Amino acid sequence: MKQLRRLLVSSAIIALPFAVGSTASAGGWAISTLDEVPAAAPDETVSVGFTIRQHGVTPVNLEDVGVEVTAPSGAIEVFPATQEGAVGHYVADVVFGEVGVHSWAIRQGWFADHELGTIDTSRVAGGAGGSSGTSWSTQFLRFGLPTLALALGGYAAIDALGTRRRRRVTVRDVAA
Repeated sequence: MKQLRRLLVSSAIIALPFAVGSTASAGGWAISTLDEVPAAAPDETVSVGFTIRQHGVTPVNLEDVGVEVTAPSGAIEVFPATQEGAVGHYVADVVFGEVGVHSWAIRQGWFADHELGTIDTSRVAGGAGGSSGTSWSTQFLRFGLPTLALALGGYAAIDALGTRRRRRVTVRDVAA
């Protein structure tokens, strides 16, 4: 009976952060999606269109939206975006000022910045620049946390079963 209680307590402790949540993070995240990855050439202006969605679903209009570009030299420049068209859709005129690999992100008003990875302006001669995809934090939230929860739950179950078996052996040895 104690083993079952221990398993239930362990499971409750693991599930508590997911059930309660933090008031600081309630409604406090958004994801931006690009209309398309631009073909970025050094010192040329490109229009970057994107949509900001709160909780990844609901388009939202915000203030202080823009595209932040970090050049290979480390220089950071922010290009303000204006709301255009549908709710949550923005356009920014961006200049990738140097040849090489730039890091870039979308500033999402009071939400955290959405990292877009990198874009290489030295590869433009033969076609579009490249982007490395979503940020590590987005990938961790999507795949890492559920995997961690399953692993901890499995560990708790195995630990509870192991404790149960050890107790049976101990009780038999004492009785004999």
